[in-house]
Amino acid sequence: MKKYLKYILIISIFSFFQSCGKNTNQNDLEKINLKGDVIFVGFDEGGKLSKDIWEFDNNGNFIRTIEYIDYENLIILYETSFTRDTTNKLITENKHCFFNYERQPIFPITKKYNYLNDKLSTITYQTMTGDDVSEKYKYENDNLVEIKEVFYSKNQDFRSSISTTNFFYNKKNNLDSTKQITVYEDGAIGGKNTKIYLPNGLLKSDENYLNNFDENKSLENFTVSLREYKYNDNNDLVEEKVTDLKKNEVTQSINYNYIYDNKNNWIEKTKISNDSKDQDVVKRKIIYKGENYTEFIAKYDLFILTYKSSSKELDRSSIKLDEESTSVPVFQSQDNENTVSNNTPQQQEKRKCYDCNGTGQCSKCSKPQRVRYKQGESPHDHNEIRQGMIVCHQCGGNLMDFGSDKNKSCYLCKASGWLNCRECNSNGNGQHIGQCQTCKGTGYRN
Repeated sequence: MKKYLKYILIISIFSFFQSCGKNTNQNDLEKINLKGDVIFVGFDEGGKLSKDIWEFDNNGNFIRTIEYIDYENLIILYETSFTRDTTNKLITENKHCFFNYERQPIFPITKKYNYLNDKLSTITYQTMTGDDVSEKYKYENDNLVEIKEVFYSKNQDFRSSISTTNFFYNKKNNLDSTKQITVYEDGAIGGKNTKIYLPNGLLKSDENYLNNFDENKSLENFTVSLREYKYNDNNDLVEEKVTDLKKNEVTQSINYNYIYDNKNNWIEKTKISNDSKDQDVVKRKIIYKGENYTEFIAKYDLFILTYKSSSKELDRSSIKLDEESTSVPVFQSQDNENTVSNNTPQQQEKRKCYDCNGTGQCSKCSKPQRVRYKQGESPHDHNEIRQGMIVCHQCGGNLMDFGSDKNKSCYLCKASGWLNCRECNSNGNGQHIGQCQTCKGTGYRN
């Protein structure tokens, strides 16, 4: 079970949607090199256990991602949804786990994004194992220059740590390199990482030092590897070389071949490695705006609906924290702003509902949402709240350009601009519409 929890922790703290450097104005499609009005991507890795699903809104940003793991009919599904404000800034990222078998309960994850002068300033959350994570962002002359991540563990299986990443720019003010160092609570260095970037922003090389910390604390028990990358004209990776710098020898060479659609997005990728006779083939189903992807996602939505009530997610506010615990030594030398405090909101208000932060309102449909109606039908351009309803993620609530045949304008909302809220009104007849489904609108746990 400890190994399994470690796997969950690694998944929960990994986020590949995070942008860095000057490319803060890119949407999610641009960050992952998808071209055109993509609204859906489904991965097929030729019989592999894990399947991934990505959904995008009309602005090219993530609505939802799904990781579906099927091991001999034992299924785990991770669903991550994204909430943005009216300026498309990411506000929250919510990750839930659903499964079809009995197992130890886990925490849901809610990442909260905070901004200062329209720049990302902090990200805070608790991992699925209940540990605290805080990321602080620092800027100079509009450039991101530092990210400091503090990981404070309440679990004896993991050590608290601070990871600092510094960003460096060339004379043309383009991102040139990043350097990261991770220090554990006892002062030991856990790892170092240096990334070098090409002028177009693509990663050129990645040098990684990792301390493996065996029981004998051997000085030889570390790895230093270098990964080097080459790309084609579509900015897709075509060659990857791995060098063991301790032995000064190439340990792996990988080549990638692609088949593209008419938008220059790859729909089939073949991975050929020198250390394996097998070829790994990954296929992608890409759906563009105006197309229907219901049939490709129905299986996953049905699984969530079926197992939502039976999936066991821990109640964070029911966990009794050790009020006498103190900060680990490595934090004492840090600026107080960068330290995750032990005096968490759960200690101060133990019975307040974590999911709604004590408001009693549904987190998805209780906030104003931007809708644009056709002239003569409603106010031309405004924010609106409808209990138990959310703005359609297919058309984005933008009804300005719809044609005369409204039933064909948007296959999901039928040109109404609204859908039933998946959280509190998924079947259209919810018992606590507009209210937090965990505390039933009270704002407190029972």
